[in-house]
Amino acid sequence: MDDTDEAEALPATLTIRFEPPISFSGKEYSEVTLREPTTQQFADAQDLGGIRSIQHLVHVVGGLPKPVAALIPISKTMQADAFFVRFTRPAPATSST
Repeated sequence: MDDTDEAEALPATLTIRFEPPISFSGKEYSEVTLREPTTQQFADAQDLGGIRSIQHLVHVVGGLPKPVAALIPISKTMQADAFFVRFTRPAPATSST
């Protein structure tokens, strides 16, 4: 499988469901749908570092209010991280033979 096939095999979005829903400011949030971040969104997130970078991406890419992104269970935040990291994996090494 070449890089193009691998990229096409991965879903373009990821929907993470919250059970129970997260309540904030009179509204309930039961899920967030993530997509590939833009270069600027990713750069802004990297400036924050650590778990805050993932929270930022969930906020800007998923469209959740910042306080809601901070209330997401850590297991769900790690699901988001696993989704985002696939866009930044280094390209596989090529053979020099």
